[in-house]
Amino acid sequence: MKFAVSEMSFEPPLATPVTYEYFMHVTQSLDDCLAVREIHWQYSLVSVKGERSVCVYYVPYAEAAREAYREAGMSFQRIWHGQALLAVPPSLLT
Repeated sequence: MKFAVSEMSFEPPLATPVTYEYFMHVTQSLDDCLAVREIHWQYSLVSVKGERSVCVYYVPYAEAAREAYREAGMSFQRIWHGQALLAVPPSLLT
């Protein structure tokens, strides 16, 4: 399994404080597009002011996340692939 990281900007910024429920609502159009590609969301980091986010996914192949975002009509600045360097095993994050 590979990791994909998406970077997004929001203009205007998301309403703050950004809650889990609100962020899931904003990104819900991605749900089916992620599921069909067997992409698993791990977590997101959202700026305090609501203008940026970074989302981390497990992806089965390199282009999966880009395909999902494009199909859902979600804009992104970058989606890149990486490896996890963690103090705990990745299995504890799921």
